[in-house]
Amino acid sequence: MFALSQIISAIKDILFPVYCVNCGTEGEWWCARCRRAETSQLIVERSLDSERLIEMLVSLFWFDEQSAGGRAIHRFKYQYAHGVGDVWQAITLDKIKELSPFITEVFFTDLVGIVPVPLNKKRERERGFNQSAIVAQNLYQVLSSANFNVEITPVLIRNRYTLQQARLSKTERQTNVAGAFAINSPVKIPSQIILVDDVYTTGATVAECARVLKQNGVKKIMVFTLAKAR
Repeated sequence: MFALSQIISAIKDILFPVYCVNCGTEGEWWCARCRRAETSQLIVERSLDSERLIEMLVSLFWFDEQSAGGRAIHRFKYQYAHGVGDVWQAITLDKIKELSPFITEVFFTDLVGIVPVPLNKKRERERGFNQSAIVAQNLYQVLSSANFNVEITPVLIRNRYTLQQARLSKTERQTNVAGAFAINSPVKIPSQIILVDDVYTTGATVAECARVLKQNGVKKIMVFTLAKAR
């Protein structure tokens, strides 16, 4: 007997077949062969901000709207392709040996909280999911399987509606997210955090999140994103 989830999955595959954003091969949003060229090396940057809020940024690939990775992210965020999350987990798993030393460099011992950048509840209802939460869950699964002491910790909330950052200039982005985040007070805050978002562009969003976290006792913050804009 088939489980209900298997039946639903089969119906979705028939009605909404999945094709690689690059080569069109059926069965995967961004196939392993095509993504290899864009994800050959982790992007690692330190000293991102003058306030020294963030210890390190790690991204899986460079972001370009016209690239296959950029198209996959667009499908993920704006065309409600929730299943693209499986691709992000596969890439992260492929990179775990490369990623592990950087996590060890920033976080020595004790628990590390994985914190997704929150969406406003209205936008989350519109989209049906928070893409950063899916990336955070994928990262958690990979790191915990590699024996890192991690947990998903939703310590941040977005306390007001903001415009979509993609449409704004650097200055407008900073103004747009200023004061937009707060601590989810019932949740215990770890002293070490991996802050997770989908794309790092100007850094305005993660900087604002990091500022709130540091003001509330967090000692070290690494940012993990799928992609970083050039």
